[in-house]
Amino acid sequence: TVMDHQQHVDPHPENLIYWLVKLDRLVGTVFRAVEQSARAADTVVAMTSDHGSEIDPGRTAISFPITKVFRTPLMGGHTVKTLLVEGAWNAVTVPLPGIDFPRVYESKYSPYGSKGHPKGEKGYITAFLDNFGNGRSSVFLRNNDLNRLHLLLLELRRDRIAPERFARLRELFRATLERSRRWLEPDLAAYRDYHESSLELAARLEEKADNYSQDSAWRLRVEAKRDAPQIEALERLLRVRFEPEEGGLYFDEVFGKAFEIGDFIPKGYLGLANDVHQLSNYTIGLDEELNWVQTTVDHQGNPVPMDYFQVLSDYRAANAPANGLANPYDVILTRVPPASAAAELRRHGFREADRPIELALWVKSTAKGNPLKGGEALLLQSAEGEVAYLPIAGLQQFEDGSARFRMHAETDPLAILRGPGFESPDGSSAWEWMGRYRPRRQWLRAVHRTEYGTSMAILLDLYNDPVPAFVDSPDFQRYLIQFDSPESKQRYLRGLKRKYASVQPDFVVWSNPLWNFNSKARTSGGSHAGLKPIVTRTSFLLWGGSRTGIPRGQRVEEVCTTLDVVPTLFRTLEMLDDRNRVIRDPASIPERPFLPFPGVAVELER
Repeated sequence: TVMDHQQHVDPHPENLIYWLVKLDRLVGTVFRAVEQSARAADTVVAMTSDHGSEIDPGRTAISFPITKVFRTPLMGGHTVKTLLVEGAWNAVTVPLPGIDFPRVYESKYSPYGSKGHPKGEKGYITAFLDNFGNGRSSVFLRNNDLNRLHLLLLELRRDRIAPERFARLRELFRATLERSRRWLEPDLAAYRDYHESSLELAARLEEKADNYSQDSAWRLRVEAKRDAPQIEALERLLRVRFEPEEGGLYFDEVFGKAFEIGDFIPKGYLGLANDVHQLSNYTIGLDEELNWVQTTVDHQGNPVPMDYFQVLSDYRAANAPANGLANPYDVILTRVPPASAAAELRRHGFREADRPIELALWVKSTAKGNPLKGGEALLLQSAEGEVAYLPIAGLQQFEDGSARFRMHAETDPLAILRGPGFESPDGSSAWEWMGRYRPRRQWLRAVHRTEYGTSMAILLDLYNDPVPAFVDSPDFQRYLIQFDSPESKQRYLRGLKRKYASVQPDFVVWSNPLWNFNSKARTSGGSHAGLKPIVTRTSFLLWGGSRTGIPRGQRVEEVCTTLDVVPTLFRTLEMLDDRNRVIRDPASIPERPFLPFPGVAVELER
């Protein structure tokens, strides 16, 4: 890790050679210890790298302060929560560079803060940015329906509202709340399921004497204490009614007098992830005529739509790095409802449109005027796990969830169609190859020499959520015996899926070469989480004593991803069965289940 962080700070070639020498000495120290051990014949040493290196000697990478940029009017004036402190080198609270805890940074442009609205208040997070990988940032924005409800509540808190204005606010609130119910009611039900069943689980764990159970119970209690006020506020919001005879909280009585916004919109709750339509028409205000504000201004003061895909694509920084790329952003990724994608593909006559789609991702490039890459593509994964990649143009999603786009044979965002390096096994062109679903391994072999290498696998892996399969696994459920009834257990399982589904971002964005997304200070070189082969290429080396069965002098020629590293190691040591499941040691803890590993075990001759 010292070697890695040194590259991020100082890419000078002589200094890198110095650190390589230190790394080589460290490896030598490990092997001396192995060779002198009585267990050398039974010892395996495995070595992998975290990632490749984007070092370009003589060219300094530029740090792009993405959390600060999202607090500007152009990005919506968000109050941002982030994992890393801004200006970490000057922060005395950071124990180690790169090691931090979540922080909240208020924006003076937020329409919800005290500066942005006379009745606003601080602390309402509307964006969470996970830019722990310098070359990638996952962006979570508060659901647009919650933004609109919050803006209406701010207007209702104004002094001396005219009756006709109050009536208009009432109707806007009714329509917005009814739209919100479609996702908020099921989300709240699952949230409540997890909250109540986890308290039951905590009570049972507290009855045990072992430290593991006590610690788990304490963590569940802390979580429940945090969640309870959010659940209460959301339940209160959903009890709002618009006719006196409907019961619940009558709108005119509740909002016709003083109230607290936090009683209805909880701080820290972002709601369901926004869809493409919401992200393309994001609401950042309410004007005096009670029209939604969905327009922002660029650096020159010109009005532009609050469409994140357009704003990111058109962004230009004041100073470009040595490669002349003024836009820090390169590729944007988000989900499209599989049913919407399938319906539109059928309309276009896609020959495999009737195959069930498990995952549909919209990949968008910010490149302009590049004859090899640009535009958009749909990255599809079938229910059987096969992959298709279709260049498209003009994707739009509408309020009802439907999507429209047109097929496009000119460019694509990953430079497969016209860029160099594509090698289909049957000699067909890239366009012919893309028209069919193919096994993932075939795709890896065909595209690994292209500009973006194996990035298709990376994009799919980011959105292939392993949690539902794990929660549904009999191995996991078998040892959940602390519940009073099967229904309590099922409520816990439903809530657990909801808990982890909520960490899926609205979209993910990658940086262009020589740019790094950062909240701390400059990062001169290196890049975690990039897409191109120079970054994603990973070292994997194995050495084994005479009794381990590790072969000597072999080189893996198969195209692999890092998901293949552990299965390959375990299969070589005969610790993995034919279904990629760990062969359990009889003394292992049965409560710790393993699902089959998602990667492929590369067969090595023993």
